[in-house]
Order: sequence, then C-alpha cells, then structure tokens
Amino acid sequence: MCRLCGRPLRYITYKALGVERRALGQCVCQIVAQKQREKELADRGRRQRLQQLFGDEWLPPHVEEMTLAAFEARPGTERAVVEVRAYIDRWPKQMKDGAGLMLIGANCGNGKSHLAGAIAGGVFEAGGFPIWANLTRLMVRLDGARGPRGKEREADILTALMDCDLLVLDDLGVEAWRDWRQDRLYLVVNARTEARKPIVATTNAQDLDELRQHVGNRVLDRLVAACVMVENTATSYRLEIAKRRLAKGGAA
Repeated sequence: MCRLCGRPLRYITYKALGVERRALGQCVCQIVAQKQREKELADRGRRQRLQQLFGDEWLPPHVEEMTLAAFEARPGTERAVVEVRAYIDRWPKQMKDGAGLMLIGANCGNGKSHLAGAIAGGVFEAGGFPIWANLTRLMVRLDGARGPRGKEREADILTALMDCDLLVLDDLGVEAWRDWRQDRLYLVVNARTEARKPIVATTNAQDLDELRQHVGNRVLDRLVAACVMVENTATSYRLEIAKRRLAKGGAA
C-alpha cells in the first residue's frame, strides 16, 4: 500500500545483470509529488538567476506600494480597474496562455503605472517573478551595458527580460527609437510573444498610430496581438492634488 494515499502498489518486473527481478512500483501520487518538487526547484533556481541578472531593480520599492487597495478610482479609470483586478485574479492562467494587457491614456499621471504596478505586485504575491522596466531607464541601462567597460552585459539584461514570468514595460512610446534601441525592444517583445510569456505595458500615446511611430510596426504588431487594449481616460491625479492644494491656499 502507498504510505501517502493508501492505494495498492503493483509489482514491476525488470532485468538486472541478466537476472529477472521484481520490485514494488511507485504510486501515481508519488510520481506527481516528485515532478512537483522538481518543478519547484527549477522555478527557484530560475528566480534566483533572474534576480542576479537584473539586480535589485526587478521590482523597485515604489512599485511594491502600487496596490489596488491604494488606488483611488476616478472617472475614466473604471474599466481599467476592472480589467486589472481580473488579470490578477486569473494569474497564473495568464502565464500559461501569454495573455497581456496594455493600458493606454494620453493624460500623464492618471494611474496607468499604478495599475500596472498592482499587477506586478499581485503576480509576485501569487508566486510569480515579474520584472518592472521603465523604458527610458532601461534603454539608458542597455546603452551602458553595450560598451566594453560596462559593469554588466547587455545579453544578461535581455535574457532576464525575456525569461521572467511577467514583463511590465512602463512608459512605452515615450520617445521615438529609430536606432538599435528599437531592435532590442523588438527582440524582447518577439521572444516573449513567441514563448507565450505575458507583457503588461503602459503608454501615453494618443492612439495606436502614434505608438507605432515610437516603437515601430514589428513591436506594435506583436503587442496588439498579445495584449488586451484598455483605455484610461482619467485626468492627471497629480494635477488634481495640486488644484486641491491651491484651493486650500497651499495647505498640504
């Protein structure tokens, strides 16, 4: 009998050194448990490798504070909040089918990054390994890694971006990249979409045509195929706070 589930065990016959022998086989539950242990060990090793590759910036402290509970829903954010909550609730199914999410909104400061951060935090709490990448800072970092005097290798950074469970690309299309940077962005996006690894992105582009001018046809084509597009039409939260302070005579 199996000591774990109580099911009867069957004998298996095998030959060793030309002699036929019999031994109790493994129960199905033991095989499943062994595979689960192997998967957990592999995942732990991968997470450690990714964390080493991407340093301490894989999930910055300010992103950890971007929770749904801390998000102030305002007119224009309704659908975005619903989609983000559903995305978090469906994890890790999203990791298996590669479904992504793109938060679009022309107004700066209206909560797109906060909502993307909530997804990253939710994925981490669910046991996944997300990487948060502000596009401008990421490209500057890749610039520094290209030269022979760089403290890190460009290939290592790109590997981490391709291999993490969830990649958040914040401020996508904040500037036009028409040189090698656009090629690197395509390399990451294409690798992830081919492997069905999800991407969450935010952009202040007015529409997809404007975003195309920034990231190029190849990147946009893959993103729109892999991501649900959600528009956030809210005004800038920071400007609203500033107006409130002005109305109170500058009081905090």
